[in-house]
Amino acid sequence: MSKKPIVVIGGGLGGLSAAISLLTLGEEVILFEQREKLGGKANTKTISHYRFDTGPSLLTLVYVFERLFARAGKHVYDYIPIVPLSPITHYWFNDGTNFASDSIEKFSDTLAAHLRVEKKSSLLISLIQKEFGISLMRYFLKNLSIP
Repeated sequence: MSKKPIVVIGGGLGGLSAAISLLTLGEEVILFEQREKLGGKANTKTISHYRFDTGPSLLTLVYVFERLFARAGKHVYDYIPIVPLSPITHYWFNDGTNFASDSIEKFSDTLAAHLRVEKKSSLLISLIQKEFGISLMRYFLKNLSIP
């Protein structure tokens, strides 16, 4: 008796990642996508001579993709041209405060200045590491089978 294929519905980043991960485990996968192109919201639309991003155009956790491609025996850089940006984004607040966000290393300068503490302050470093770790586990690396 042969195994039944696993059906993945949706060819966005999540569906593609799930399908790739299942394939690397030796599963047979059937992927269904309603649109002409894969990628979900991570796509573009061209109107006349103009190109518009239809969703995320910023890859913040590159190592998640490096790990996914590595599991499949591939190198992400062979398929996706990844260009580091600095700063990654800029934030403005109602009180006039604004700052740029970057890698943790560079962002610690901005955060230290904003909080008026030493960059090498153990409190600042532990705060950044704690918050990054919580965010990473809660939102990016959490397995759906873990409550």
